[in-house]
Amino acid sequence: MMRAWLFAALRWLRIALFLLIDALVSLRPAKRGNAALVIRLDAIGDFVIWLQSGAADIAIELRRTHPRVILLANATWAPLAEELNIWDGVIAVDSARFVRNLRYRIQTLAMVRRLGFCTAVQPRAARLFLLEDALVRACGASVRVGSDALSANMSAALKSIGDRCYSKIIPVPLALTVHESARGMAFARGFCQSTGVVVPASQLAALQEPSIIPSERFIVVAVGAGWSGRQWPIEKFAALLSELHTAHGLLCVLVGSAAERTLVAQLKELTIARLADFCGCLSLAQSVRLIRRAELLVANESGPMHIGVWCGTPVLGLVGGGHFGWFAPYPKDFPHSAPAIIAYRPMPCFNCNWQCKFEVPWGAAVPCVRDIETHEVVQKTLHLLRTR
Repeated sequence: MMRAWLFAALRWLRIALFLLIDALVSLRPAKRGNAALVIRLDAIGDFVIWLQSGAADIAIELRRTHPRVILLANATWAPLAEELNIWDGVIAVDSARFVRNLRYRIQTLAMVRRLGFCTAVQPRAARLFLLEDALVRACGASVRVGSDALSANMSAALKSIGDRCYSKIIPVPLALTVHESARGMAFARGFCQSTGVVVPASQLAALQEPSIIPSERFIVVAVGAGWSGRQWPIEKFAALLSELHTAHGLLCVLVGSAAERTLVAQLKELTIARLADFCGCLSLAQSVRLIRRAELLVANESGPMHIGVWCGTPVLGLVGGGHFGWFAPYPKDFPHSAPAIIAYRPMPCFNCNWQCKFEVPWGAAVPCVRDIETHEVVQKTLHLLRTR
């Protein structure tokens, strides 16, 4: 009890300190300008879903009344956003660093304040008080439009304070079991006459294809998930790929970050499948182009899974219960018609926001991910390959 109280007190002290710093930065007069700012600082999967559920509509509407539309983007996917050419400029922000490093925070807030925006739009429902709300407060825009906030990332008290950063709050579905695309489309409809424009992954095709794309048929496999708790065990991946090798002999192309090379090394020891390891070797745009050319994508619930759906590539997603319904499964009326099948293990504790109630060893998957049956995944994957 005392420990919980101490953590809560320290959290509020941190918020108070950041609010004081933000207020001091805001004492400097904001530059007056006529540009529009769109703020989107969540992960790659969220961004890819947004590209299919509101991003283009918002940009088109803002261009009607503003000479320039600038996207403030998460640094992990900002280069991809630049290649899409939807916005007049993309500014990369290291979201994690912004909420931890005071010097970087001050520099970023000051930079946004002096750029000169008259309108700011923040469409993310899972907004963070010390991230998106803080940047909206600091930008100096007279029109500040934001999404209603999900309870998953913000308490009622912080939501009440954060809502005051905006001149208009657009209501969106707040149930955590509603898919993120529904929130994106609801925000776009509340902001403008939305037509449901989807930014196609083929928009990247005009750029040169990476020379690493195999000449033979291949599948793409993403064994990482950003957190070990959401990663299907590597020995199960190995068994799956061995079964696919026996059935089809397709080359398995591995994608992911350099941080996943340890997982890949374990996989190479455990499977008989033919592997091509591109982990840590590709830009995000190159990964998109590679996935577009694949026969199939197998991935944990992570950025690559959502990229596969965006590309129209058949997807087998390994999905846990932490955010079940929020990001997967996709709605049946989602714009793309390519198959997106998920494998999961139902449990009564679904929608825990990844706060697992079970004792999980360090580096291991949580039970709802760990216990997804290999034979089920094999059967679903073989079905997807048969229907290609």
